Amino acid sequence: RGFADGVAVLGNLLLVATGHHSPAKPREQPGDPGYGHGHGLELLDRSDPGQPRRLSRLDLPAFYQIGNDMWSVRATGSTAWVGDSHNGLFEADLSDPAQPRWRSHWRPDWLPDRQSTDYVGGIWPGDGIVYVAGGWSDLQVVEAPSAGPPVEDPGQPVVVGPQPEPPPKPYRVYPREGQVHQVTFAADRAFLALGSAGLEVAQLDDMTALHRYATEGFALDCELVGDRLYVAEGAGGLSVWRVATDGTLALVGRYRTSGSVKQVIIPPPGRYGLLHVGAQELQIVDLGQPDSPRHVLSDRRFGLLYGDQIADGLLAGRWAAVFWHASGVHWYDLAAEPPCFSGDTFAEKMDMTNGIGVCGSKLLIVRDGGFRLIEPATRPPATTLPLAQIAGERLRGKPVVDGDTLYLSHRSSGLVSVLDLSDPANPRPLARYETAGSPGRVVVHDGVAWVPGGYEGLLRLP
Repeated sequence: RGFADGVAVLGNLLLVATGHHSPAKPREQPGDPGYGHGHGLELLDRSDPGQPRRLSRLDLPAFYQIGNDMWSVRATGSTAWVGDSHNGLFEADLSDPAQPRWRSHWRPDWLPDRQSTDYVGGIWPGDGIVYVAGGWSDLQVVEAPSAGPPVEDPGQPVVVGPQPEPPPKPYRVYPREGQVHQVTFAADRAFLALGSAGLEVAQLDDMTALHRYATEGFALDCELVGDRLYVAEGAGGLSVWRVATDGTLALVGRYRTSGSVKQVIIPPPGRYGLLHVGAQELQIVDLGQPDSPRHVLSDRRFGLLYGDQIADGLLAGRWAAVFWHASGVHWYDLAAEPPCFSGDTFAEKMDMTNGIGVCGSKLLIVRDGGFRLIEPATRPPATTLPLAQIAGERLRGKPVVDGDTLYLSHRSSGLVSVLDLSDPANPRPLARYETAGSPGRVVVHDGVAWVPGGYEGLLRLP
């Protein structure tokens, strides 16, 4: 009945700690029936793991404070310990799983400098005590006579039966080593970012591997500008490779920063690169000297960057867009010297599995089961913009627009959707592909749509 975050197993009991809002509506404003009422502990019977059965629920005090959304549960004997962020630590008696009850409560200290109670970041029961990680303070030890160390369940060895023959797929699969995070193309060569397997150069017609290169970090994204290949290498920063006429690569530069570089977008004309760094930072680098990227801007907004949250180009030749999940889309002026935040924000929360993309002269925003189009560097409320939808289908994923075609890649479900955008107000479904991997942003090259499909490989759509 809330946002699930913590999970524990106790025999045939599955315990789930939840928080934030409940499904009750409305839940947008303080005082609404669902606002902050998602905190609690759910008990489920997992005797049949494929069909868990809900037994009961214990509610916790309602509150909503974005940011430190950490809800954890540990169990030992017939007792569960629940860490509920600013609400504190709770002890639950599970002697009767159908009718559990709260037994005790410990609340963190009030911190005057923050005008808030501390929050529980993590818990671990010991012999007569519970260790509590104070999010803004330190490790705290709480006296708890009924506590004991969790008993490790030796479990049973997993038996994996023979894999059934998969049905024919409506797309072509090119398996690779590692995990295909992204692909880019030049002439008859494909350049693949393969995570822990590094970089690969392949022949385009049959995807035969021609060359492989180890990378310092995980190869997570790549962009080709002229004869330079820029690779987001996680902890290895942004690497720069020179592409020879025969497709071979030579490492010629590297941009290092304190965080992990997870996405790189280099919109035409290629002067600046936008980098997703760490958990929530945007960095812009100057590529005037291609082999020596130079830092020009760092910015953090409220919320997190989970992945693929930088739009794949510029609008009106100058406006770049990035979204943080909790504060919406923010605009950056790349025509300014130096590039800067424009001050404009589409201040609407975003689902991390959805995204934004350039669609002609407007930005396409996937949200609320459909998409909206907004003008660059504007801040209209979502309710003032029409929502384009398809009857009976909830649109979701990271968008890429190619001409009159919209591709949506949804990593967590594996779904790739293809839509006709001839009339953007009335999109028409063209195809749906249920992939077996975690599809990334679609790349269209010479009229062919390619999908970086994670561990499934590189996918070519019909």
